[in-house]
Amino acid sequence: MYLHFAAFCFVHVLLFTRTESLVTETFNQDPIKISIETSRSQYVVDKNFVSFAFGDSAIKRHWKQIDLRSQKIQELARALSPSFLRQGGTESSFFLFDPNAEHQDSYFLETYEDDTQEKTYTNYTVTGEEWDLLNKFSSAVDFSLLFDFNVLLRTPNDQWDPSNAKLLLDYSSKRGYKLHFELGNEPNSMHHAVGRGVDPLQLGSDFKLLYKILKSHPFYNNSLLVGPDTTRPRKPSVLDYMEKFLSVAADVLDVVTWHHYYFDGKDCSVSDFLDVDLMNLLATYISDMRRVVDKYKPGAVMWLGETADAWGGGAKNLSDRYLAGFMWLDKLGLSAAKGISMVIKNTLQGGAYGAIRMDGTPAPHLVGETVLNVTCASNVSVTCQRQVRVYAHCTRTLSIYEKGSVTLIAINLQEDQAAVINVPERSIDQYLLSPYGSDGITSREIALNGKVLRWKFGQLPSFPPKKLSPGSSISLPPLTYGFFVLPKANAKACT
Repeated sequence: MYLHFAAFCFVHVLLFTRTESLVTETFNQDPIKISIETSRSQYVVDKNFVSFAFGDSAIKRHWKQIDLRSQKIQELARALSPSFLRQGGTESSFFLFDPNAEHQDSYFLETYEDDTQEKTYTNYTVTGEEWDLLNKFSSAVDFSLLFDFNVLLRTPNDQWDPSNAKLLLDYSSKRGYKLHFELGNEPNSMHHAVGRGVDPLQLGSDFKLLYKILKSHPFYNNSLLVGPDTTRPRKPSVLDYMEKFLSVAADVLDVVTWHHYYFDGKDCSVSDFLDVDLMNLLATYISDMRRVVDKYKPGAVMWLGETADAWGGGAKNLSDRYLAGFMWLDKLGLSAAKGISMVIKNTLQGGAYGAIRMDGTPAPHLVGETVLNVTCASNVSVTCQRQVRVYAHCTRTLSIYEKGSVTLIAINLQEDQAAVINVPERSIDQYLLSPYGSDGITSREIALNGKVLRWKFGQLPSFPPKKLSPGSSISLPPLTYGFFVLPKANAKACT
């Protein structure tokens, strides 16, 4: 297992799912027995399970927010690979490509106003030079680029106009740029966001047109086509939109995508980041989406095509703190357990939730790649998998760990109770993450086993575990999380 310290103190525990049964006991106020199935796999996610997005505002502003040529930025991003990099968002619906255009501060072709959000959207042009910079960056850091075409380029009869897309495809293929594609962003709420929209049946037809174009293109005929990138299914209308779209386009999709956020970044507090009911609601959303998707494309691959804790750029002084790790880590564990193959974090840089802060310094978040099945005994306290949440993985057998190792990912949301997990007769490698400094869980810094982690240019910090003796207990202080490797678990499914 590697622990990569990357852009945001990203403790990247690389794991592969498989799973005999390993029983542990957790002692809070009442003992809790947790069973980890180790005889068969629950789910295997994409190798790019944790991926990232660039909002279109970055390329619209001609990469002034982030220096893609920076060796420091590339080093931080490379530590997160392999990964997909999604270039898309609300402003993808105003993207125009002109390889011969000269760099300017802005290109105002047409303006759309949204009085509700007090925003004005304008079409903007991306030059060949700016497009080259994004593709060269992606290649340099081993990211696969996922591009969101402008769906609001319409013909007089309201079909999608692919002429600008074809221009970009031809330009990119001549330069050997490997790309995958989307068409539109949150189309079910587009009227609310930008004052225009696309009917789901028509969007399905538009996807079929894009599919035909890609399949006939000699360079992009094997590229992925993913979508439709709806919002989370909080209302029945979202599921209705997804169903109508899939009734037309299911057969041309490689991946079904939708977005998920917990709350509004402008109206949230510390307690929201620790809300167990909000965390659990994600499982309901996944089940609801899966039910609709399986009606038209049984067993389809499904991604969270854009996600973070809070929409609207994240929550200032919260989304970039240790606090954010509770929801992020739980989202990854829960998503993998429920069959989500990829989670695309918004954003790589930008807003309060960026993986790389605007000043290029680390920000605290955690991630595990895949999960094994974990269950609680029927007679246990409701604390199990609520305030104390545990996910289990086969450890990726790189560097110091052998096949058969199991990793526990544990989260203690209790404010005044330690969580103690007994793993009898097994050695344990502890990677306990805690906030560093006087700010507590709103600290910008993170400690591994009590030692603060800081990035130095050209040198990622080491991640030595604390080795617990056989028979020792795992102890999670209140409001902390961590990774715990059982190197001698001998799990049959992990060999």
